[in-house]
Amino acid sequence: MKNLEVFRGNSLPITAKVYAGASEDDVVDLAGCTVMFIVKDATGTEVIQQEMTIPDQASHKGYAYTKLWPNDTDLEPGAYKYEINVAFPGSPLDSYTVQRDVLVVKERI
Repeated sequence: MKNLEVFRGNSLPITAKVYAGASEDDVVDLAGCTVMFIVKDATGTEVIQQEMTIPDQASHKGYAYTKLWPNDTDLEPGAYKYEINVAFPGSPLDSYTVQRDVLVVKERI
């Protein structure tokens, strides 16, 4: 993924595909995983935290989806950090941040 942009108060569908390495052949099977989409402000405070939907991994391996709704993006315009965290099932729980980038909220004109 890359930087995301949205106008304040608009919705934004998000699709992520998770890889274990640099190769596009290293797609992670997310079956049984919990995938979270988290947005933080400049102070590091979480302003959005959503569990992403994981489709059937037999036909959509590595994919996770979520959607930011108008009430989610009703933030002050500016740059926010987002990350995607994957928690694998089991004991002890393995959790990894697989993506960090910027969500830019723009004021409507």
